[in-house]
Amino acid sequence: KVAILNEVTILSIRNLRVRGVVPAIITGGWGMVTLIDSDLKSNAPVGQAAITNNERGALYVRNTTVAGYAQAIASDGQNVPSGEVKEFLAGKAQSLWGAPATTLNLPIEDAPLIPLGDSSVRWANVLDFAKTEDGKQVSDWADTIEAAFASGAEGVFFPANEGDGYQIGRTIEVPSQLRYLLGMRTSIGRKKGFDGPTLRIAQAGERPVIFERLGVNGTIEHTGTRVAVFRHGGPEIYQGRPGAGNVFVEDAEGFFRFAKGQKAWGRQMNPESHTVTELINDGADVWILGFKAEYATNMVQNLNGGRLEVLGGFLYPVTEVKGDLPMVVNQDATMSMIFCTNGHGNDFEVYFRDTQGGSTRDLKRDQLDRKGPRRQIHLYTSRPPGENSDAGRR
Repeated sequence: KVAILNEVTILSIRNLRVRGVVPAIITGGWGMVTLIDSDLKSNAPVGQAAITNNERGALYVRNTTVAGYAQAIASDGQNVPSGEVKEFLAGKAQSLWGAPATTLNLPIEDAPLIPLGDSSVRWANVLDFAKTEDGKQVSDWADTIEAAFASGAEGVFFPANEGDGYQIGRTIEVPSQLRYLLGMRTSIGRKKGFDGPTLRIAQAGERPVIFERLGVNGTIEHTGTRVAVFRHGGPEIYQGRPGAGNVFVEDAEGFFRFAKGQKAWGRQMNPESHTVTELINDGADVWILGFKAEYATNMVQNLNGGRLEVLGGFLYPVTEVKGDLPMVVNQDATMSMIFCTNGHGNDFEVYFRDTQGGSTRDLKRDQLDRKGPRRQIHLYTSRPPGENSDAGRR
């Protein structure tokens, strides 16, 4: 009857291809759909819209081709003809500084991928380098991991390890030839008393380094120009430094700090912290498709010329929000964000605290659309006054 039916949840979709003789998407109610770079075609004429949005549901569509349907979008009295949908927003865009009511449309790149069966990767099992003391594994895994890294292997895998994973007591550098760190339901951790970076990506390298299904407790510090990829897991804290290589994040929970000169692409990022800001962009270009965060902290800080684009998300505090703590801070930077919230009895009074040129303005919850228990941020935009509205767009 329909390819995708969504009445409640938040969907962020890119590169959707639909072929058939039924509607592509029916959404509405409390739901939110963000759809970009997609192709919806019917094999025979369909007398319905490709996308129907009911009951003031939240819907954003960009750069999507529709053919074979009666129309592209039907949304609470708004009708968009078939053809190319360059940009459609069902709800109201908001800005405290008069920024254009469009997303930033930052350039998008796909994360590098090395198939696990790629015979060009020389693999090593970290346990093959383990030494024992009195028949027991040594308490500090640093020597073992460094030996595996120094073996010349391009891929190192970490089998499941009893206890607290692979505990280390000093910072380990990722060598330039190492392309893949693969975890098997395990992590690299820090011994008690060690508070430095757990891993450091400092060397240059033509090929990216990929972390997959490997937790890293503590910080990964990124200073070198290599591209880093975090997939299905990642660091507790990622700390990029100015001039570090670009970053791809897919299905990760950590707290990411991007720095000037970097470009980052995130897909389904899910940081949750009671104490620290969950995402900090200090001067980088950051594109995110699907962002979820919880608890009563600054969830996002976008600073110092940073450009941040969030296409769909679910942000809510869970716990009590004290005072006028803002959910999102934007300071002398550019952003466009689409997301929903659900307070569960707790909510932020200030959703956006936006400073441009020394002046600060707040966007409060009562200024946002409400649908059931949710607030809908259909699209919030901010750019420094006087900035070219098309700067940086594709």
